[in-house]
Amino acid sequence: MEQYIPKVIHYSWFGGKEKPAFIRKCISTWEKKMPEYRIVEWNESNFNLEEHPFALDAYRAKKYAFVSDYVRVYVMYHYGGIYFDTDIEVKRDFSDKLAGARFVIAFELPDSLMTGFFAAQKGNPAVKEILDYYDRTSFYNEDGSMQLTPNPIIFARETAKFGLVFNGQYQEIGDGMRIFPNEVFGGYNVYDMIYTITENTVLVHHYTASWRTVREEIPVKLKKLMLKLFGVEFFRFMRRVKHKILKIEDRQK
Repeated sequence: MEQYIPKVIHYSWFGGKEKPAFIRKCISTWEKKMPEYRIVEWNESNFNLEEHPFALDAYRAKKYAFVSDYVRVYVMYHYGGIYFDTDIEVKRDFSDKLAGARFVIAFELPDSLMTGFFAAQKGNPAVKEILDYYDRTSFYNEDGSMQLTPNPIIFARETAKFGLVFNGQYQEIGDGMRIFPNEVFGGYNVYDMIYTITENTVLVHHYTASWRTVREEIPVKLKKLMLKLFGVEFFRFMRRVKHKILKIEDRQK
């Protein structure tokens, strides 16, 4: 079967911080499990931020996650290959799942895509749609606030133009586009903060969010503590209550 996706792994590391030990450990799994792939780090030395307003403004604001949001789409469109967030742990070589495909990604949740990993051929039209969104979008809104829409939502919205169905299940759409369940690429429930690894999982996204500031980390640590104290079912119940309240408020508008 023809291989459209180049054997290269891209990742971003902006801000100049030293990589934590866990991140280095994750990257080592790429080298070990996928030895045929060349690994390229994108940073200030080889990506010209001055040419890309969205990324430059995010960089100046020290919002490095949003810098990487742009960079991943740009390099994947212009070079193709695989993109990994640095907290991706590869369990086994998954080249077989890319064979014959032109675009591969997985669900994060039934209504959003997991952007810590995706793969594409150079010049892929789905990636172009996402890149075009960023190129026509300012990092700052008219009121001066930052445009902080999470990229799983942006990816899902743009990919839906090619026939994506929001059901969390495997599907083949468009021209060689494969969408996998989170069980295969991901292995982590971001709502419940629990791992969902099975024998089908080829990589795990650990969601360490190394870009977070100390202040941004506080609510995450608080949620983890509450999950530990009250359990997953309590949070699922509270989420259902929240959704019902929001539906009632929408009907009253």
